[in-house]
Order: sequence, then structure tokens, then C-alpha cells
Amino acid sequence: MLRARTKALALAAFTAVLAFGAVPASAGTAVPSAENTPAASTTTPMAQADVPASFREDGVRIRRSYDGSSEVLGLGYRNHSVSAFCVIFPDPMVTFYGVQNHTTGVRGYAFGDYVLVDDISALPSC
Repeated sequence: MLRARTKALALAAFTAVLAFGAVPASAGTAVPSAENTPAASTTTPMAQADVPASFREDGVRIRRSYDGSSEVLGLGYRNHSVSAFCVIFPDPMVTFYGVQNHTTGVRGYAFGDYVLVDDISALPSC
């Protein structure tokens, strides 16, 4: 039941992101050109966006990237201090969180079913 609720929340957040991202610019609003648009950042979001979180299981894999086949950087446990810094939905039914394990110092991505985030709406997209 908890997994279904998490997926429903993730799907709702994904839908909201799509809805807001699909809003066209209104008439008279300048659209930035490629020359004056800053390049996309390749760094992870800043620490002030971190939201308290916890691991639902012991031995949660923290990965280099948000896919199930990327390198495992470390493991998270229920008793570890952790926060989330972003959320991504690579597929409508799949969620990954950018997490910082404060107990071990490992920063990476964990599968959403194994992470409980206090306020998903406060997280930016990865």
C-alpha cells in the first residue's frame, strides 16, 4: 500500500512538472535566444534544496546515475542520516531521488521505492 501511495505521489508530481513545463509563453514575453541562455549546469543542485529523508530498507544502493545499471557508490541503511536534493522520473512508473547520505558522505541516486522523502514537492528536478 505504501509503495502504491509513493508511486501515486510521484506520478502526481511528474504530471505537475509536465503541466507547468508545457505552458506556452504569453504574447509579449521575450523568449531567450541561444546566445543569452546560460548553459545547463552539470553539477547537482545546491545543498540548500535538501529535504529530510530516510531509507525504507537496509542496504539501499546509492548509484552514480539515476538508472538501475549504473555504478553503486555506497549503501544506505535505515539508521543513516539522509536528505534528498532532487527527484527524477526516467519513466512514468519509476522514480529516483538524488540523495546525500550524511552518515557515510556518499552522494548519488537511489530508487524511489526505497526512499521516504518528507516533502517531495520541495524537491527540484534532477
